[in-house]
Amino acid sequence: MTDIWYTRIDTISETAFDRYKQELGPRFASEIDRYKLVTDRQSRIVARKMIGLYLMQHGLGDGSFDLLLDAYKKPYLESGPHFNISHSGHFVLVSFSDQPVGVDVEEKKELEWESIAAMMHEEEQHCLGLLEETTDIFFRIWARKEAFLKAVGSGILNGIGEDCVLDDLLEKEGKIWHLRDVEIDAGYAAAVCTPYSSDRETNVTVTNINPLLK
Repeated sequence: MTDIWYTRIDTISETAFDRYKQELGPRFASEIDRYKLVTDRQSRIVARKMIGLYLMQHGLGDGSFDLLLDAYKKPYLESGPHFNISHSGHFVLVSFSDQPVGVDVEEKKELEWESIAAMMHEEEQHCLGLLEETTDIFFRIWARKEAFLKAVGSGILNGIGEDCVLDDLLEKEGKIWHLRDVEIDAGYAAAVCTPYSSDRETNVTVTNINPLLK
């Protein structure tokens, strides 16, 4: 099972942000204060709050937790579950799973994406070249690429042109991964990636948790 929780930070009050920040403790507050943009600080506060709420709802403690970093600087929980965070624009997404997972959300904003697309896999470039309306497809491909690379642990800087993410099933170093688009808002593209096995079906639930944060 893979759960995706999402929320819009522009619907959360300043009072709530201040309360969440205090609940997370001084070490995390100090870490948050390093970010200059208000939206970056708010997104990280809410993502941590979402993780705590998820753990509480699933009987995995009182909502307090420490994040550890693996060899690729990817955060993880010592006692699980697997999780991954993404934020863009007004949205924050956190995916939770019983197996490795990557998630990404991208706001479809004005961007000179052609120079980025030139570094993508040649099949992705070919796909974009065949279409007249390409902005939506570019962001869909980019979200899928981010989700895939976060799931496998290599990161976007190491794999922008190496793997084609147009198909739903991808093989990487002898392992098959399942990519899926996620619908949350017309102005955003989102995707999730988990390991694939013919022996089990990984269901994905998508939940707007705004009511839990108000």
